[in-house]
Amino acid sequence: MKRRFKTAFWRRIELLARLKKNVDKLVSTVLALTSIFSIALIVYEVGFDLSDEFYAEASRFYFVALLIFFVSFLFRSFKQEFREARETRHYYVWGFFAVIFFLLLIAYIKPDEYIRTKAPLLAVFKSQVFTYVFLLVLSVMELSRSTFGFLKKEINTSLIFAFSFFFIIFVGAGLLMLPNSTTHGITFVDALFTSTSAVCVTGLVAVDTGTAFTTLGQFFIIMLIQIGGIGVMTLTSFFGIFLVNKLSFKNQINMGDFISEENLGEIFRTLMKIVLVTFIIEAIGAVFIYFSVKDTIGDVSEVYYAIFHSISAFCNAGFSFFGDSLYDARVRYNYSLHTYISLLIIFGGIGYPILFNYMQLVKHVVRNKVRQLFGLQHRYHHLPKIINLHTKLVVYTTLILLVVGTVFFAIFEYNNTLKGLPWYGVLAESFLGSVTPRTAGFNSVNMGQILPQTILLTMFLMWVGASPVSTGGGIKTTTFAIAVLNVWNTMRGRERLEIGGREITNSTLLRAFSAILLSVFMIGLSSSLIKLFEPKIDMMAIVFECISALSTVGLSLNITPTLDDGSKIVLISTMFIGRVGALTFLSGFVKHSAELNYRYPKTSIFVN
Repeated sequence: MKRRFKTAFWRRIELLARLKKNVDKLVSTVLALTSIFSIALIVYEVGFDLSDEFYAEASRFYFVALLIFFVSFLFRSFKQEFREARETRHYYVWGFFAVIFFLLLIAYIKPDEYIRTKAPLLAVFKSQVFTYVFLLVLSVMELSRSTFGFLKKEINTSLIFAFSFFFIIFVGAGLLMLPNSTTHGITFVDALFTSTSAVCVTGLVAVDTGTAFTTLGQFFIIMLIQIGGIGVMTLTSFFGIFLVNKLSFKNQINMGDFISEENLGEIFRTLMKIVLVTFIIEAIGAVFIYFSVKDTIGDVSEVYYAIFHSISAFCNAGFSFFGDSLYDARVRYNYSLHTYISLLIIFGGIGYPILFNYMQLVKHVVRNKVRQLFGLQHRYHHLPKIINLHTKLVVYTTLILLVVGTVFFAIFEYNNTLKGLPWYGVLAESFLGSVTPRTAGFNSVNMGQILPQTILLTMFLMWVGASPVSTGGGIKTTTFAIAVLNVWNTMRGRERLEIGGREITNSTLLRAFSAILLSVFMIGLSSSLIKLFEPKIDMMAIVFECISALSTVGLSLNITPTLDDGSKIVLISTMFIGRVGALTFLSGFVKHSAELNYRYPKTSIFVN
């Protein structure tokens, strides 16, 4: 009797568990479909000119969608695992959404006359823009949450990373082809080219950004730049982690790979820092750009110009409202603007780990000074190795490239494109000419008039590019530094590469060698293919274009708009591989073998 009772009891428990799992799956499916339909409907509304009746019906759907999100919010709030959650972020997020949901419901239930006379603030919550933004945030967060289930599967993270960019590129191309996104319409290849250039933060343009696209189209471009600059999976993880109670170990490993964070306990903190630091620097940059262009750019909105170019500069994208970029007559001699753009490019291209490392140093110094000031400690307390070897290598290499690039650009172009400028103008333009090839793409001189030696200098700087875990491309400063130091080490007859009291691992040397070899191969392949399509274009200009695309720079010798569709598709592929990384892209298709526990006898091969 007892055995039967226990069997029936456990069957009920199993049945309840299965029922709970099915209900969770049903709720997730309904929310995913609601999110997809909400995003699709919003895009359809803003992309086409529709009737008032359609907007009224769409408004009813938005109300239903908000109700669905609200009910799911209540359902998840009272689930057992939510009550047991100890993550503080869940309480903040759900509390914030509870208040917004409550105000939204009141705004939709109350009549318009009541809102106008007695509660004018509720009109904000009932506005179309707020509904769009709030629904998009909820939908993106829900879809981001659902990706964690996908990340649990045994799929190579390199493939996930590459596919995320591939997906956003095609979505972006669709958005740019909407009737309200362009002034006169563009072809699919041009839309795909522009979307790839934006997501891969390159800056090469097949059509003029300022004249071919409407304000909506430019908004889509800057959003694609922001997504591509921070990283698709980084943003997905950032939004999704707020709605997930517990991350699986596999999720944590994958997220750590996406943001280059080895400490699994610091993943959420690192995600927050990446997003917050990006927005803070872009906001500060926008303020400086605004005051530098105030009352100087005609009928273009200074605020809009400042925000667009701050995001474009920090993300190393190189997109500009003006067809001639910073060479446009309205900003050509605005040296303060050029300097601010240069600084934003450097901050974006130096890499998040370096920014975080120096933030840690500043925090440590300020804390010591404050504690000493208030008598809480008597002397400065040192922490060992706050600035690590990676940071030192990146900073020193960046400084050397900036100084060398600035000096040689000034020497080469002094009597050419810089002729007639004051000394501070020569310094500002030379500095920008050294900074922008490091994957940004803004130009303040006529690129079609620069000398051959300047072209070679620019090609070298483009090839090196920015630093790892940044918004830029190229083979990266650390790869270049490791390669140069390894050559010097070999010349000295040493077998181990040691820098700053640390031995560089063999795997690092192998990755550096592979990155250099693959970049040279990709440049040669893409240049050869474009030469087949464009036999009349000078080979130097084609190689320049391909290096610019692979390193996600965006500089051009004024040949991009003249290319045919075949050449544009080659550049699209090159930009995509350059942003994802040739080694990362190829390793996604190769099965990783386990480390062998034995070694074969060593031998030497003549290589030089």
